Amino acid sequence: PQLQQMTVLKDPFNKLWHTVEEHQEKSDEWLNGPFLNLDAEAIEEEIGNMWRLMYKLTKTFSDAPEPKRVAETVKMKLDKFREHLPLLQVICNPGIRDRHWKQMGETVGFELKPDPTTTLSDMLDLGLGKHLEKLEEISSSASKEYSLEKAMEKMQSEWKDTSFSLVDYRDTGVSVLTA
Repeated sequence: PQLQQMTVLKDPFNKLWHTVEEHQEKSDEWLNGPFLNLDAEAIEEEIGNMWRLMYKLTKTFSDAPEPKRVAETVKMKLDKFREHLPLLQVICNPGIRDRHWKQMGETVGFELKPDPTTTLSDMLDLGLGKHLEKLEEISSSASKEYSLEKAMEKMQSEWKDTSFSLVDYRDTGVSVLTA
């Protein structure tokens, strides 16, 4: 019973420190790793999960000022990163092609051609947030085109092994399609 009680008391501290460590690692990866590898939806979900946990821990540690301060600090950092999510969703869109980057460059007034080493920090430093509304339109268009491309690829793969032939319909001189 005493061991179980100690485990229960220790659990919030474990969650706090593991989440702090995860946040530090992920933040570094998100901001300083190549942004072309980032999945905006997965990041949004991870941030939401960490934020909710930090929110609960600030309530749990209401009588422990130091752990509460740590939880509030991480929650604040997560809130700050959340501000970048709309831009992250725009630039990490898998449907964006070179033509879309060119359109975005025309929108922002300078060439915008990321390479494999470009980081999210690099993109944030360019001040793209000021043009977010127009960039979202371009990204939305790219998403629609991407969906069509994927649907077309699926259709092509499904129909790849199907062959059609034309045969004469009776003696009418008209051909009909047969599978």
